[in-house]
Amino acid sequence: MMDDLWQARQRTDDGKPLPDPKRFPNGLRPVADYVHSKGMKFGLYTDAANKTCAGAFGSYGYELTDAEQYTQWNVDIVKCDYCHAPTERDSAIVRYRRLGDAFKAVSRPITLYICEWGDRKPWLWGAESGGSCWRVSADVRDRWTCEPGGTGVVESIKAMKDLALYSGVNRFNDADMLCTGLHGKGKSSNDLCFGTPGMTQDEYATQFALWCMWSSPMALSFDPRANTVTKEDLKILTNRHLIALNQDRMGQQADLISDADSLVVFTKDLENGDVALSVTNMANKQLEATFNFSKIPALDANKRYQCRDLWTGEKLSAVKRSFTTKVRPHATRVFRLSK
Repeated sequence: MMDDLWQARQRTDDGKPLPDPKRFPNGLRPVADYVHSKGMKFGLYTDAANKTCAGAFGSYGYELTDAEQYTQWNVDIVKCDYCHAPTERDSAIVRYRRLGDAFKAVSRPITLYICEWGDRKPWLWGAESGGSCWRVSADVRDRWTCEPGGTGVVESIKAMKDLALYSGVNRFNDADMLCTGLHGKGKSSNDLCFGTPGMTQDEYATQFALWCMWSSPMALSFDPRANTVTKEDLKILTNRHLIALNQDRMGQQADLISDADSLVVFTKDLENGDVALSVTNMANKQLEATFNFSKIPALDANKRYQCRDLWTGEKLSAVKRSFTTKVRPHATRVFRLSK
């Protein structure tokens, strides 16, 4: 995803969007073709107002013009911000629908990613405005928890825990970019942090695991070619068992089962009939968590299930009625149960 300031100082005389000629002397089509050659999608950024957050030109009033140009550039997804736009919900719905309708009118499928930070509850109207995903919070920061106005992992859990009802195929609640592996080296990701930016490996792993349980779109917030990416980071970010939860074709966001006694428990129904369970320890000490099948609607307390630890990939002993696990401070255990 190419974020803000890819634009030239102004549009062409006939109103078409233009990339910065110094940064992209050959235009954006070669960039998109290169990204596609690596097996990835190409994303671009705009705003539902006259100006973007950084002051470049936005798409308001140019929706169809922009959609047609994005088609020529082979753009796959467009993140649309909401800086410099009216605050009320009705205006947001109209502005995003104009862009969504424009994307539907062009020949190339373009995904609309709504980014108004959850202020106007886009999970209630985003899909009807043409969006496929929408942010549910302010920008995520590289901390376990943040100052008022900031969003760390703790605040992400609060924002996402009651939104499963509004999620599904092609309508995803987005918890924002992953800070997993950033280690306090970001810039804007350091704002509104309590103390020094950065998290422990357990906290980064928790963020990754929860994004997978929630079917949240996942994007890294750093250059993966950087030498600062550790083996431990890659082990988290390439865990195929967890990624399979995120990419499950049912697109279900995990349901909150409990958030009592500093333990947050989610369950997620999967395409093949399996059920994923996660428990996050919010406390600063190790805790013991018990999954009680009678309190989990997707499970039958009288049946036995094969249990797999998704961090290690190890098949554990079969379980029935309940099972207990130890959870380190700010860590998350994730299991997949099969009948």
